Parts: sequence; C-alpha cells; structure tokens
Amino acid sequence: MTATTPTDQTTPGPEEPRKGITRRTVIGTAAGVAGVAAVGGMFHEGFRDPFTQATAHGTGDAADAYDPTDLVHTMCMQCNSFCTIKVRLEEAPEGSPATALIRKIAGNPYSALTTQPVGPIPYDTPLADAAQGIGTM
Repeated sequence: MTATTPTDQTTPGPEEPRKGITRRTVIGTAAGVAGVAAVGGMFHEGFRDPFTQATAHGTGDAADAYDPTDLVHTMCMQCNSFCTIKVRLEEAPEGSPATALIRKIAGNPYSALTTQPVGPIPYDTPLADAAQGIGTM
C-alpha cells in the first residue's frame, strides 16, 4: 500500500457544457415566469380606479348634512405633531370591500392645533353643534 499525497490526486478538467435543457434552466425559467406574472398582476391592479366614490367628485347637493354619528374625532399620525382631526365617514356602497368611506378630513374644532386663527370651541359644546362647524372656516 502506498500513501497518496495531494500531488498524486488527479484534478478533474473543465466540464464540457451540457447541451439541451437542464434542471437549472427549468427552475430559472419557472421563477422568471412567476415573477413576470406577479408584477403583471400588480400593474393590472394599479390601473383600476381605486378612488371610486359614492357620489362623483364635485357633485351633490349643497346641503350635504351630516350628524355627529358620522364623525370621528381622532388624530393624524403622519408626523410627530399628532394633529387632532375630525373625520367624516359615509357608508360604503353596496359590493365594496370597505365598511365605510372617508368623505372629509378637517381640523378638530375642539383642538387649538387645527383651528387657528379662530381658536377652539369650548369643550362643553355638544357634538351636534360641533358637527356644524363655526361657520367662519
């Protein structure tokens, strides 16, 4: 028995390129087709009209009245100011995946942050009166 040394081992030469379809080609092609299908689906969804409204923009009656049950007093968290806002909701149209639509976002009349230069209304103002607004804004 002779001991083998690292120099005695034969190193394989470069492999000849395979001809035909390989497993790597099939997997790469399948991944490419799946990627194109996914991106194509996103583009298809992106070109639909996501901003459908119950009433067309700029139309409707002048007295679009609403009561305090349609309002949510909340805050905006887009930046570090956390402005208080008043959001008017409307029931979503039939067949819509949403439960409600936002019709208007305005400053909260109870807040000093969003009612300048007029100033906030007193905290003891009933919600029914606050929903009507001050009339000068």
